[in-house]
Amino acid sequence: MSSKLYVDSIEPKTTGGSITFPEPTTFSGTATFSGTVTGAGALEKISTGAAASGTSHFDISLPTNVGKYSRLLWNIRGVRMSTAHGFGLRFQTQGGSVRNDGASGSRTSGDYFAYNFEELQGSAVTGEDNPTTNAVRATYYNLAVTDDPIKYWTNYEFVICGNEASNMCTIVQYTGYGGNDYSGTNYYCWRRGFGGVQTAEVNDLMKITMMDYAQTTYTATMTHEGWELYGVLK
Repeated sequence: MSSKLYVDSIEPKTTGGSITFPEPTTFSGTATFSGTVTGAGALEKISTGAAASGTSHFDISLPTNVGKYSRLLWNIRGVRMSTAHGFGLRFQTQGGSVRNDGASGSRTSGDYFAYNFEELQGSAVTGEDNPTTNAVRATYYNLAVTDDPIKYWTNYEFVICGNEASNMCTIVQYTGYGGNDYSGTNYYCWRRGFGGVQTAEVNDLMKITMMDYAQTTYTATMTHEGWELYGVLK
């Protein structure tokens, strides 16, 4: 025999106390917790973005809770471009502006550092170091374009560390898997890299910036199948 309990709220007996469910408990509907939940896992969803077609540069707010997260995880799926270009990450100084925002500079001129390490189908691994780039570029070889077959769309996973700490620089590593468009021909492409902001500071926003290899042209648009930002609790 089962029982149902109808209440508007559940509170601990003492102020500042806690509520414990000693046995396995199922919440069949949507449960919203306004306080701190412990023991429910180390991964916390922060924000999401719906699939988009032909989007230009877009921003993602980053949490700056000191001591809460060990790292942030950002993944974006099914990435392809309007033309054979790529994209990079730029970061906003808390209380200020996005570093190197705009359409000037080059891949070796700016406030960031980056290293790309990629392998194109049938070719040797290619690596390139940019110690003073104007963004953390997430591509060496161009991405697939919108009319390329689905199997060449690229999925990315980014790990972001240190953005909340004023005594550290924000640093990012990424993995990308899918394909590219090389002068109109598609190849599979495996991508890895890392980079970050050269200055120790708090960064509260990440800007996804479309760009060509030289980082001098920013007119391409991106189509993707959605993204999520998670925080890994300490």
